[in-house]
Amino acid sequence: MISKRAFLSGLASTTALALVPARVRAQAPDATLFTNVRVYDGMSDELTELTNVLVEGEMIKDVSPAADAAQEVPRIDGDGRTLMPGLLDMHVHLQWNQDPAGFLTARPDYIAALALSESEATLMRGFTSVRDTGGGILGLARAIDEGLHPGPRIQASNAAISMTAGHGDLRPRSVRPRAFGGPPFTE
Repeated sequence: MISKRAFLSGLASTTALALVPARVRAQAPDATLFTNVRVYDGMSDELTELTNVLVEGEMIKDVSPAADAAQEVPRIDGDGRTLMPGLLDMHVHLQWNQDPAGFLTARPDYIAALALSESEATLMRGFTSVRDTGGGILGLARAIDEGLHPGPRIQASNAAISMTAGHGDLRPRSVRPRAFGGPPFTE
């Protein structure tokens, strides 16, 4: 089964639903019926013919032309658009979306604003879950989880791990590397 959030985010006409804050979604109806959609399930190279998708809670209940709800539920007409599971990106940098010099000299609140903008853009590209590698974005993840801002689910790795002089080593050349587990080398 695919989660409701992941499935909803793929439909162009309903992507706006994913932007609704979590505290509002929690008050949303328990079921939603998507009608007149072509489904890409990730298993086949082909889209389905026009069909309906019934979502109850966080789960897909039925995918068929006959899918319907026993009680009256919100219906969203997909108008022939494609509905698909949300995408996952396992290597993103929501904060590192500018040149390194700009990142190192920018104000923290400006960097946070850029990260908010990038998180929403990432969601709108269909990515409902991401792993942010090497960014201090736990505050952003919390804001998204609490429904304060639209964005994908974030699995944060926090501090970057890099080899000495690698792309994550931002020390100046004048700072010598430390011995493994020990103090800095001295001459």
